[in-house]
Amino acid sequence: MEYKRFKIGNLFDVDSWVYGKNKQWVSRFSDPANGRIPVISGITINNGINYYTTDNYSSEEVFENELTISTRGEYSGTITYHEGKFLLANNILVMKMPNLNYRQKIFIASVIAKIGYGGYNNYPRKETLKEDYIDLPTSDGINPDYNYMESRISELEQERISELEQ
Repeated sequence: MEYKRFKIGNLFDVDSWVYGKNKQWVSRFSDPANGRIPVISGITINNGINYYTTDNYSSEEVFENELTISTRGEYSGTITYHEGKFLLANNILVMKMPNLNYRQKIFIASVIAKIGYGGYNNYPRKETLKEDYIDLPTSDGINPDYNYMESRISELEQERISELEQ
């Protein structure tokens, strides 16, 4: 498989990515029971889920099936995928990629994670992410091969399932 360097800002509308606004949700629960929605922050435990809430929210505040990247602190640069609906707290950026499916997003996340963000001096921001380059597979030498990305992640999932079954 051939790879090519792509500027993130040329692949995705980074300006549409959304920062957590340090919103403090009033109701806070430790489990997802009874329709509670997860609130994501820059923490790296529990897949970034800080707590669950039943607070009212607007349609602009809810995200679904997207990647997030931690933007502050020791674990900045940590990328997680969130299946289903979620809200934001702080120190987090939603990396909206509406035209990609789960496996394609996971592949992209693994490549962006290699950029080397992290620590207290190298925070990922829209401005820096937009200008960064990532290496992606291409079948035509021009465009990213999203089908390959999907099949590769699927292959890795199957390998892992086989290992666990043994």
